[in-house]
This record gives sequence, structure tokens and C-alpha cells, in this order.
Amino acid sequence: MPRTELTLEDYVAILRRRWLWFLLPIVLLGGAATALGLRAEPQFQATTAVILADSAAQEALDGGNTNTGLLTRRIENEINFANSDVTESLVETELGFLPTVSIRGIDSADVLEFTGTAATADDAALYANTWAAAYVTSKRAEAEASITQAVEQLQVRLADLQEQRQAVRAPLDDLRDQLAVASDTRRPILQEQADRLADDLAPSLNLIDVQIAQVVQKVGDLEVSGEVAGAGTARVLQIASPPESEAGAPLWRSILLGLVAGSVLGVALALAAESFDKTIKNADEVTALTGLPVLGSIPVSPKSLEGSELALASRDHPGSSVADGYHRVSTAFQFSLVGNNVKSVLVTSARQSEGKTTTSTN
Repeated sequence: MPRTELTLEDYVAILRRRWLWFLLPIVLLGGAATALGLRAEPQFQATTAVILADSAAQEALDGGNTNTGLLTRRIENEINFANSDVTESLVETELGFLPTVSIRGIDSADVLEFTGTAATADDAALYANTWAAAYVTSKRAEAEASITQAVEQLQVRLADLQEQRQAVRAPLDDLRDQLAVASDTRRPILQEQADRLADDLAPSLNLIDVQIAQVVQKVGDLEVSGEVAGAGTARVLQIASPPESEAGAPLWRSILLGLVAGSVLGVALALAAESFDKTIKNADEVTALTGLPVLGSIPVSPKSLEGSELALASRDHPGSSVADGYHRVSTAFQFSLVGNNVKSVLVTSARQSEGKTTTSTN
């Protein structure tokens, strides 16, 4: 059959013929969306925001690094810490179970967002606030421990600087020891050497003294910074409030999406069924397939006529629709012979018992 471009009327005709294929997916998907929507428990979401800050220990040790790559990695590390066993243990102790809470980071703002999901608005806010508070508490404990560790590291550095200073001053101290016991004749010479050596060592000693002063200042800041240690390295920026509406799509939207998806699938199935169906349904398809004219068609016999009575329906039942169909075919057949030297006619069909003999006799 030659392929022709389908028009809108063709598509409508296909859907009318294949209405079952079209309606079945609509009913199934629409019903499924409705059932799932009705059975699904309400879901509410609430979000708590926590802002991060460098600890006093971290600032004392490295001065606060603002490298973008390190900040991104830091956010990832904080998310892992918020999901760690330490934080989960605090949450479970507070609530008695682990709620559904998702955590995401905002690199540009150094903020973690804790989003709680629950069947009620109050529970969603409670879950988010509890997990955020547990994270802040964990960070506070970590900050206090880090300050203690940082003080110990700075004290080790301070001891190293003092030993370095002592090693640099050793030659000068040795000269001054000799000067203390020297004779009056040798004293001026040793004094001159000591003064010259003191001038030479002054830049190195001054540099070490500056470093010592900086370390001492940092140690003092850490030891007296109880407020910083108590605040930890994170604080709640925004407390979650019970949401006024449910999260996700409303029921009507789910049903609508189910119907739309069913309609698309129904159209696809109807067109596929039409494409795979190779049967011939009317005279127009015969003409399109063979390129030959159709002489006529015989209607379905009425129930009043038995099968045996159809053998010569054109003679025995001339007023029937079956006889009328044979008359039209006979007339068209005779006209088709005009001007043609026809010696034989073949009456055939695709399968047996389709009426070749009956058609010939009529």
C-alpha cells in the first residue's frame, strides 16, 4: 500500500477504530496516579540554616585560608561530619530514632541547610532543628578539643623558638661570660668583640623575638577565648518553622500527569496497533493496494436467509440486499468487458470458503 501522509482526520479515524488501545492506558495510569496519591501519606518539609566559621584554633594555626577549592572541600567535609556517627548519636538520643533529614551545602555562603521531611509540619520543623542543633553541639565539642590541641602545638613551637634563640645567642653569652672574669687589660678587647657580635646577631634575634611574641599572643588568645570555644565553629542562622503546605505536587496535579501520560501512551499504542494491522477493511484500501477498480461489494446476508438460500439469492430472493449487491457487481462487470476481448474470468479469494462459488453462480 503506498504510504501517504496522515491528516488529522486520519488520526481521529485511527483513534476511533483503536479506541480500546487508546483508553486503556488512560484508565490504568490515571487510576494508578489517583490510587497512589490517595494512599500516599502527607509530606511536609522544613529547613534550618547553619552558618560555618573558622575556629579560633584554625585561625591561630593557619590564619584562615580562603582558597575556593579548599572552601568547597570544607563544605563537603562538614556535610560528612553532619552525617557522622557522632552527630547521628546525638539526634537519636534526643528523638529516640533517626528522622529523615537531608543536608546540602551552599559554598558561596558557607552555609549548611538541614531539611527535615515528615508526615506533619511540626515534625518536619522538629527534625530539621534537632539535627542542626546536634551538628552545632558536635562542632562545639570539636572546637574545644581543637583549641586544646592547638595550644599544645603552639607551646611546642614556642619551645622550639626559645631553643633557637638560645642557640643564636650562645656565642654572645660565651663572650660575656669571658668578659665577666677577664683582666683589666683584656676586658676592652672582649667588650669590643661582644658589642660587634651583638650587632651582628641583632637581626636574627629580633626576628626570633617577633615570632615568639606572635606565638605567645596566639596562645594567650586561645586560652582566654572561652567564648569562641563555647560558640564552636557553627551557629544556627535560621530556625526551621512548620511549613504551611505540603511538599511535592498536589493530588490533582498527580492525577493530571497520569492522564496526560496515559493519553500519550494510548496514542502511541493505537498508532502501533494500526501500523501492525495488515488486514484490508474497505474497498478504498483494496484500490490503494492493487491499483485496480472495485466492481462492488456484497453486504452481510440478513439473518432471515439460510446459507443454502444464498446460492442463488439473485434469483430466489431478488428483493434482498444480497441480491442487490450481486446485481451491482454484475452490471459493473459487464461494463468493464466493453471494448475488451475477454475470454476467461478468474474468481478467487485469499482463503477458502469465502464465497467464490456463490459469487460465480449469482
